[in-house]
Amino acid sequence: MTSSGRRNWRAQSVDETCLLLLKLLRGTMPKTPTTERETATFRLPAALLERARSDGAQRGLAYVRSVEEALEVYFFARLPPPMAETLEQDIKDQKVSRENYFYSLLDARYRQILAKEPGKAAQAKKK
Repeated sequence: MTSSGRRNWRAQSVDETCLLLLKLLRGTMPKTPTTERETATFRLPAALLERARSDGAQRGLAYVRSVEEALEVYFFARLPPPMAETLEQDIKDQKVSRENYFYSLLDARYRQILAKEPGKAAQAKKK
């Protein structure tokens, strides 16, 4: 075998070894999970969209991500499954819409805040 033939064989052998190692590593290394995405086109009230943009900018997010997070909260997407299932069942048991369920939670929290600060309770009653 000539010296150029040996060099080519070594190069080919190294390339094949590298490819084999890459294939082995790819098969054993976990892949990053991805979420399938779709395009949704819809109209929103300008004031609501501006709030999403402002919120996103304050948190260093694109406004689309801000809207996505709001939907994730609304549909319990990031909660542990047992927690989400319990809340879904509570909505059914109370026989209320999802929207009214959130309003009732916010109302309950608002009343807790007012109960902690008696001066605010009096102001809220005047309004």
